Amino acid sequence: MVKAALNVFSDRSESINYNFPDFPLYINTGKLEYFYNYKAENHWHDDLEFLLVTSGELEYFINGTVVTIHTGECIFVNSQRMHYGFSSTNKKCSFIVIAMHPSLFYGQHHLFNVYWKSKFSNSMENYRILKSNTKYGREIINIIRILQEYRSENQSNPFYLISKSAELVYLIGEQLEPISAPNQHELSWTYFINMLDYIYQHYEEKILVADIAEAGQVCRSHCYTLFEEYANSTPIDFLNQYRLKKSIELLKETNRSITEIALKCGFQSNSYYSYYFKTEMEITPNMYRKTLRSV
Repeated sequence: MVKAALNVFSDRSESINYNFPDFPLYINTGKLEYFYNYKAENHWHDDLEFLLVTSGELEYFINGTVVTIHTGECIFVNSQRMHYGFSSTNKKCSFIVIAMHPSLFYGQHHLFNVYWKSKFSNSMENYRILKSNTKYGREIINIIRILQEYRSENQSNPFYLISKSAELVYLIGEQLEPISAPNQHELSWTYFINMLDYIYQHYEEKILVADIAEAGQVCRSHCYTLFEEYANSTPIDFLNQYRLKKSIELLKETNRSITEIALKCGFQSNSYYSYYFKTEMEITPNMYRKTLRSV
């Protein structure tokens, strides 16, 4: 059986498949065991994210920190933070996840812009663990459950969805604290995002670590440090994972040969691509494509 493929990236961040077109709110349930090796792909996005564990437990990586979330607990991840959930011991875990883009609440209105930037910028806390033993924690967890129940009943009143989402934003925004040395953090994040942009734009080409470091205007060693801190990966491992993700898209959506896909996605040969694919996915590219078409 093919295990879950990689999450979706866009040119700068993960693309979220919202529940409704042009309404940037995502409400869904998930199981960690559906992901390959019990690990979601490392990603970031502009959205605020809340993940409530409904059974089991999972570990969560956020900008270099790993925490454990138990049943009944929730983690809030701030905007533009690298993050992913995983289980280092392959334990099952079920959860509710809610993500909301800032455009759900504001467009050009100055007051909304100022509030969002003051509460959810890179100078504020990266995450917050929420438990039911605090008043605001109980309120947030209750709203998450209400929103999921509302969606499970196929309800879609946009004013109700926005009002409940706004409650979440208000409650968490009032709790977040500034982080230490925000200026240095913001600078490091800028370097890192510039390097990610370079990978997203040039993954089809031959790329060296020196090229990635130059894109971020950092030295080679600092490049490795930033990828370890924000992505828990080396630059080349991150690049190869992105190439793998793009190749999976082509396997699904086109009839191109395996060799064509390998070269298109930046792998230097079909043999290395097939070896890397099987190592990561436990199946060959050809078998993966055949499995998709048999569904």
